[in-house]
Amino acid sequence: MGIYRLEFSKGPEVRYLSHLEMMRTFQRALRRAELPLAFSEGFNPHPKMSFASALAVGVTSENEYMDLELKENLEPEEIMERLNQSLPSGLKVKRCIMLSQKGKALMAMVGEAHYHIKVKLLHALSQTHIQEAITSLLKKKSIIIEKKGKKGPEKKEIRPGIIKLECVGVDEEWVKFTLAVQAGSEKNIRPEEVMKALQIYEKLPIDLELAIIHRKGLFKKGQEQLMPGPHPAFKE
Repeated sequence: MGIYRLEFSKGPEVRYLSHLEMMRTFQRALRRAELPLAFSEGFNPHPKMSFASALAVGVTSENEYMDLELKENLEPEEIMERLNQSLPSGLKVKRCIMLSQKGKALMAMVGEAHYHIKVKLLHALSQTHIQEAITSLLKKKSIIIEKKGKKGPEKKEIRPGIIKLECVGVDEEWVKFTLAVQAGSEKNIRPEEVMKALQIYEKLPIDLELAIIHRKGLFKKGQEQLMPGPHPAFKE
């Protein structure tokens, strides 16, 4: 029995896959790779695999994580090679390590998510103006936005979950942000919610329909990594 942690990227070719579709894509790839999968028990057995955090439709990422359980021990390099040959273009396993034992669920370990965001400007603004809007927003003790709930619109407090927000570039049509927010099972702040707050609270003229969102990485609380090794968060 072997337990492995995989780091993978999701490129623009598959950006419109939902989380459920991505899970199914990995399941098909695992079967095509003929890996000795361990299955759950019960009426509807499924491969023992779990993801760190769901990625929204339209969002790309370079550092996602998945835990995988196999019935046999294989070399991590072999798992990577066989799986990459079976995955579609746009999904690529970048690293694989064997865990010494089954530990805490990946989703429960995640505490932060870091993003690069590019948003269309409705009219030209200076970077100074945009940074002032960010400063004004972050000074607020409470930031409440409306989101869709199962029973209709719901109010959501997002201010405690915004860790870092900066404007890192602007031209006549686009503005670029870096963002760090709380993520995981305890509290999950979506980047679209932070952009919506800038639009509503600071009247920033941005078109959220044309937002390009890229997740740079997932971390434990305090930016401790989910997987050992260099991590490119916040690097261009």
